[in-house]
Amino acid sequence: MTTHLGFHADWIVLVMRCVCSVSYSVNLNGSSNEWFSPSRGLRQGDPLSPYLFLICAEGFSTLTKEAEQKGVNEGSSIGRERFSINHLFFSDDCILFGDASVEWAKVVGDVIKEYKTILG
Repeated sequence: MTTHLGFHADWIVLVMRCVCSVSYSVNLNGSSNEWFSPSRGLRQGDPLSPYLFLICAEGFSTLTKEAEQKGVNEGSSIGRERFSINHLFFSDDCILFGDASVEWAKVVGDVIKEYKTILG
């Protein structure tokens, strides 16, 4: 996602070193076991987690805005000025606004597939 959003390659390498360099040792009944590295990236509670979440949310937001600009999703009009809104993000949720149609469901599916492809 960071590459897709235009972050510099050196910055991406630096962040990935922080994510991948973690190791743990479990203390069981007073004795420490061997150190091991987890097989997955970021853990809950990691100081980088909120920032990387925001970067990924920005990527998803960009994809939904691109779908809106292509005219496949107009979102929902709100207020007297008829502002259009097509998504809202919260700390752990996303609400998408659009028509209740098969076409719009396909657009959402395509956006999610593209997001998945970008994230790897």
